[in-house]
Amino acid sequence: MPVISVSGTKKSKCVLFRQRAKQLLMDSSELDIKDKRGITCRFLSDAEGDDNPDSAIIIEVIGLFDKPERTPDVKSRLGENLTKLARELFPEVELIQCFVPPFNPETGGFAESRKSA
Repeated sequence: MPVISVSGTKKSKCVLFRQRAKQLLMDSSELDIKDKRGITCRFLSDAEGDDNPDSAIIIEVIGLFDKPERTPDVKSRLGENLTKLARELFPEVELIQCFVPPFNPETGGFAESRKSA
């Protein structure tokens, strides 16, 4: 399932961003995501301590497995929608970028472990 990683945000609106970002993914029928609990949204702090916290927000959506219906246009739309959401919640930020790279678990490396019942 997809992981949305966000760096450069202030904590004040992270909960709202997380809720709305997950809903954006759920609302896209082409992404075919059935359960919000399978979407992880994490916020990364800058260990270096950014001197200008309003300079940039970088969003990455990883682990979105390649499927025929997840076309480049669908992924571009997702990136645009997440960027618009971030702009709405963080209007003071100078630059917002979103990356939605392709991911093929057969060639990109993937493993998981689930708890036994």
